[in-house]
Amino acid sequence: MEEEDIFIDPPNVDEIIESIKKCRTMKDINDLLYEIYPKWIVIYLEKYSDDYPQLQSNWEKITEQYNIKKCQMVIVQKIVNDDKHTLTNIFAEIYTRAGFIVRTKDEIIPCEKCFSAIPNIETYENMKKSGMPVPERWLRVCEKCLPILIEEKEKRERQKSKTIDEED
Repeated sequence: MEEEDIFIDPPNVDEIIESIKKCRTMKDINDLLYEIYPKWIVIYLEKYSDDYPQLQSNWEKITEQYNIKKCQMVIVQKIVNDDKHTLTNIFAEIYTRAGFIVRTKDEIIPCEKCFSAIPNIETYENMKKSGMPVPERWLRVCEKCLPILIEEKEKRERQKSKTIDEED
């Protein structure tokens, strides 16, 4: 069974485009977006992981080049470039021009500890093949967060073990 596409343009797309034109602030845009597609935005992230400095640098260069303030990364469910998804593409373009970077949840995952953006494994592999500097191995966490997560896990396991021993 195919999943219903909840991000397809509604029948009143022209009316919504007129509403977008009347928006004066990003808050107005954001409110309108959430009214139409409340599940489109997954999460906002502040930056790329320090493991991928070139991605952070590229984002900053683009915002400088266009003289716009760098904002946040907007992770969305999906972006489909066709005539049935005009509104999500318009919203993505508005966010981009305002200094946000828009990526899909399939392209970027948040670090499990610090919530910095990490490219998915396919993007990592492509970056590695093209000679871009990347960590030695792909992880769902930043290199700097990995030891912290391991320590936290070991601490939980010690506490769990201690609790079991006390019950005996």
